[in-house]
Amino acid sequence: MAIHIIKALTKSQHCIIESPTGTGKSASILCSTLAWQRSHLSSSGEKVKIIYCSRTHSQVQQMVASLRKTPYRPSMAILGSRERLCIHEDMKPGPNGEKPKVTNMQIGCRTRMQNTDKFRQNSYKTNERQ
Repeated sequence: MAIHIIKALTKSQHCIIESPTGTGKSASILCSTLAWQRSHLSSSGEKVKIIYCSRTHSQVQQMVASLRKTPYRPSMAILGSRERLCIHEDMKPGPNGEKPKVTNMQIGCRTRMQNTDKFRQNSYKTNERQ
């Protein structure tokens, strides 16, 4: 599988891979692509971005866990929903893993974001007057 992927990448062609579930296609494809990226960077000096998309958060978590077992350490940015990535302190789990006080994470995060925006706007207006 890796040989076909690297050949296709080198020739800027498509590659179709078919294999049953659980055979390691995703990890194999990503590792092959990372190996090609590493050699391409050293030979041409041009860095090529690799974008890995997944339908579910659990699939992304599985891929990250698989990558940790390899020698590759790509820089990553994982995008997700507010439910997974809300930055407000009171929306995050507690130090002992206790759940946040808010029952609906989506609404809670959106409300806090709106309140923060209003606070910033009011602060800006107050500072402007002074």
